[in-house]
Amino acid sequence: MEPHAGSETEVLLTWEFEPEVAWRDDQHLVITIQEVSHFRMSLHQAEEITIVYRVADGLSEENFRRHLEAYERRWEVLISEHRGTVTGDNARDLEALKSQIARQWDDYHRFQDWAKANAENGGL
Repeated sequence: MEPHAGSETEVLLTWEFEPEVAWRDDQHLVITIQEVSHFRMSLHQAEEITIVYRVADGLSEENFRRHLEAYERRWEVLISEHRGTVTGDNARDLEALKSQIARQWDDYHRFQDWAKANAENGGL
């Protein structure tokens, strides 16, 4: 954390995507989540600093749905034309793609739960 020189505190821990970080003022750090992520830790206070989380506008459920539908359509075409594979076995690829899409929805719903509990615009 900056601008308070002398100490550094971990306030957010995720292994997936780097968020956007900005100071609102000397007492408020704003962290904007740009991608659906899993969080191992998300503090709201560190010493005298208040940490505010925001979710990027592009992460609404409707935007996520459109993204996944386009992804699924692209992969269905690649699989049907034998130009892409999810599993290495074209006979199992469509089933594997459907499973992958279901996992991404599960991840999104876990992310929504985190956002509702932690982000100032958590309702998405």
